[in-house]
Amino acid sequence: MLACAVVTGCSNGPQESDSSLTDLPAGEWRLVGFVGADSTTPDVPTFESTLIVNTQERRIGGQAGCNRYMGGYEMTNGRLVVGSIAASKRLCPEPEMAQEERFLAWLGRASGALMSQETLVIATAEREELRFERMPATGS
Repeated sequence: MLACAVVTGCSNGPQESDSSLTDLPAGEWRLVGFVGADSTTPDVPTFESTLIVNTQERRIGGQAGCNRYMGGYEMTNGRLVVGSIAASKRLCPEPEMAQEERFLAWLGRASGALMSQETLVIATAEREELRFERMPATGS
């Protein structure tokens, strides 16, 4: 389980085309990059990690790597608070496990979110960013 954090906005500061959010956008998102505090270039994830946002129930979940996860969230005045995250406990090969641990740790420390063009950016107070792109809708 990872604990929540309450702090202010996103890492490298909003750009002119960025828009702060009053809530996370509902739907399914795929992680496309990790951006550390001292970097502007995203690390591209090797394994698929996803974020599914259910705004009605204030829940998030998805695939962290080889394990599934779920938790609650609140978004108030542009501040994002992710509650405790529960995850399954399958053992994975080390590269996948390391990415999963990083993903869950950063998500658990989320403090803000914004949309930058078509990219959902979730940031921590430590200036780390998770960048997501919307997954295509499935079904008919």
